[in-house]
Amino acid sequence: MRPLPGAKEALSTLCDRHGYELHAVTSRLHSLEADTRLWLDTHFPHLFSGVHFGSMYATDGSSRKKSDICRDIGACLLIDDSPHHAVDCSGAGLPFILFGEYPWNLPSRSRDPDAQCLSGVRRVYKWNDETVKTIVQTAEATCLRNQDVVTIAIVQMCACGDKEVNYATCERLIREACTGSPSALPVLICLPECFSYIGETGAESIAAAEDPATSTILSRYASLAKELRIWLSLGGFPERRVVEDQVKLSNLHVIVSPNGVIDHRYFYRKIHLFDAPCAGLYESSTTVPGTELVVVDMGFARVGLSICFDIRFPLMFEQLRHRQDLRADIILVPSAFTVKTGHAHWEILLRARAIETQCMLVAAAQSGVHNSKRQSYGHSIAVDAWGRVVAYCGAEENGITYAFFDRAQQNEIRSGMPVQDMHNY
Repeated sequence: MRPLPGAKEALSTLCDRHGYELHAVTSRLHSLEADTRLWLDTHFPHLFSGVHFGSMYATDGSSRKKSDICRDIGACLLIDDSPHHAVDCSGAGLPFILFGEYPWNLPSRSRDPDAQCLSGVRRVYKWNDETVKTIVQTAEATCLRNQDVVTIAIVQMCACGDKEVNYATCERLIREACTGSPSALPVLICLPECFSYIGETGAESIAAAEDPATSTILSRYASLAKELRIWLSLGGFPERRVVEDQVKLSNLHVIVSPNGVIDHRYFYRKIHLFDAPCAGLYESSTTVPGTELVVVDMGFARVGLSICFDIRFPLMFEQLRHRQDLRADIILVPSAFTVKTGHAHWEILLRARAIETQCMLVAAAQSGVHNSKRQSYGHSIAVDAWGRVVAYCGAEENGITYAFFDRAQQNEIRSGMPVQDMHNY
C-alpha cells in the first residue's frame, strides 16, 4: 500500500466521527512496507491497531484471504489496490474500495474490467473530497448495519407561522443534538409534525404549501443532513396539491438521507386526517389523504412512517410491522396532539402500538402555544418493543431527548413472544 494524498483526511474523518480502529491487512509474506508502517504510526498513533498477514497466493497451504482476515477482526470496509481482492471481498459480502491511479485499476487497462460492477465494490482513482465522501458513506452504512445500539434524537418544538423562525429553531436544536461524544452521536434526528409551519387558518396553511422538489426550506434541511452525516425525519411538511382545480395540500412526512438526498419513494402522505369535532379541527377541509404505507431501510433498522392521528388506527401499524414488503423495526409518529387529547390518550396509544407491533415507536411532538387558535400537548416520547418509555420530554416548548435503539434487545423480545407467527385471522 502506498499512501496517497488525501488518505489521511479520509481515515481521520472516519476515526473522529465513529472512533474506528485502523488495521493494516497485507497478503504478502514479508513485513509491511516500512514507509506505510511509519505513516500509520505517525498519523494515527492511538488508533492503529496492528498488522495482519496472509496470502491468497501461497502454495504451501497457508493461504489466507484478506476477506477472511477482515471477518476475523470485525472490519467494516477494506481499501485496497488489487482487483483480485475486490472479487474476493465482493463474494464474501465485505464492502470494498478499489483505489489508486495504477495502470491496472484504470478502466482501459484493468485486469478485471468487471470489478467495477461487482456488488459492494466502488472504484476510486484519486484521493480528493469526493473520495473522502465515498469512503465515509460506505463505511458508515456498513457500520450501521452491524451496530446493535444506535442513538436517535427526538426534537420537541413550538412552531409558528414564520418559516424562517421555525427553520432557525430546528437548525439550532439539530446542531445541539449532534454535539457530544462521537460514539454517542445520533444517526437519526426526528422533527415533529408541522415543523416548518403552523398557521391560524386553513387558508394560511394552503398559502404556505410548497412543491417539495423546489422548496428552499427542504433543500436547506438536505444540506444540513449532508453536513452532519445524519438521517433526518421531517415530520409533516405542507405539500402543495391541485385536486379538481382546487389548491389543497398533503401532510407529507419527508426523510432526508445522510447524503442529503430527498427521495420521493420515501414520501409518506398522512392517511388518517384529523377531523375531530371535540377539538374543533377538520384537517380534511384543506388536506388530501395519502394512500400508501412507507418503510425506509436506514441500515441500522427498517423505519416505518406515520403522522399523528394515524396512531389511533392499529391495523395500519400492524401492516407496517407484519406486511412482507414492509417489516418495520421502528415506527416514527411525528405529532401535534391537542392538549385535551394528549392528556387523555397520548402515552397510552403509543405504548399500545409499541406492544402490539413489537417495534420501537418514536414520537417527536409540537408543544406550547402556536397562535390564538392552536396549542399542542408536547411530551415527546420513545417506547421500546416491550412497551417501556425509554425517552421523554415534558411540556417545555423546545427540547431534545434521546432514545437508544437496541437491535439485540428487540430481537430477544420478538423471539421470546413470537406474535408474528401466531396470527389466526
